[in-house]
Amino acid sequence: MKKFIKWFSISVVGVLIIVVAIAAITLVRYNRFGLYPSGGVLSENQKAFDITSYDISITPDATEKSITAKTIVSLRSLKDGLDEIQLQLINNFEIQEIATDAKNVLDFKHEDGLITIQLA
Repeated sequence: MKKFIKWFSISVVGVLIIVVAIAAITLVRYNRFGLYPSGGVLSENQKAFDITSYDISITPDATEKSITAKTIVSLRSLKDGLDEIQLQLINNFEIQEIATDAKNVLDFKHEDGLITIQLA
């Protein structure tokens, strides 16, 4: 019985190693590993404000195979004279407009998964 448990355990571990290896090879092969960076070390700019809430409204369109969304980000500045903020968002999403709660449209750029918003 002990031999059976020993060989069964070895077999299960072997299968798990093979499954993990195949998954890793597939992720690397199709360039999916680390595709959407998140977390990690914050930039100096990102350390200068604290996000207090997100309010996200999403409307899917099955015919167009797209989504339209509106996101309200509430934040508070942690330093005086904050003139821009940076938020992470993958480049797959197109941003139409960024505005303040007073409806003032803000200048922004969206490059390399980072939105840089110029504050008024």
